[in-house]
Amino acid sequence: MRDSEARFTEQVNRLADQAASWSDLLAERAGLPAERLSDGDLRKIRSLETSIRTQLARYGFITFPPKDLTVSDDTYRPEKEGFEIGFELSASDSIRLKWAYQLGLLDVSRASATNHPGLVVFDEPRQQEAAETSVAGLLAESARIATSGAQILIATSEDLATVKKFVANVDCQLLVFERRLIDRITLDA
Repeated sequence: MRDSEARFTEQVNRLADQAASWSDLLAERAGLPAERLSDGDLRKIRSLETSIRTQLARYGFITFPPKDLTVSDDTYRPEKEGFEIGFELSASDSIRLKWAYQLGLLDVSRASATNHPGLVVFDEPRQQEAAETSVAGLLAESARIATSGAQILIATSEDLATVKKFVANVDCQLLVFERRLIDRITLDA
């Protein structure tokens, strides 16, 4: 009989421990915000949306009106009518959207606390033969956003005369390398 009483007491103590743990969990849950995103989070997402739309208009985005673009509150990715933007874009508009999204994230970090490192690197941004006006817009937006102390590096093998034309009215530093920065290693015998 005593063995049964000891087991019963042990089970009651376990239940009391579980009840205390449950009570602690309920208290923690009550301390969580009612909404998944704070007002500050939503302001950052709307700011990203505005930055992307503004840039797309400047870059000559034509697949749909830039005002129709939204940024998902769940994935933080560009959408149209609730669907992630994918293959319906032309190659040049896809590049324009990538530029706008990457610079948009940096743009938001200028006015809000984010985890952005303050660096964006573009390699051959004129892929898909992006129009010169689009590239000029990219350079102007980059210069505007970089005024906050961020670094935006743009590497290209574009003709130097063309690059100089692109940056003629842009506040930037142009570094010209006469030969390849990365090349094959040759082994001399």
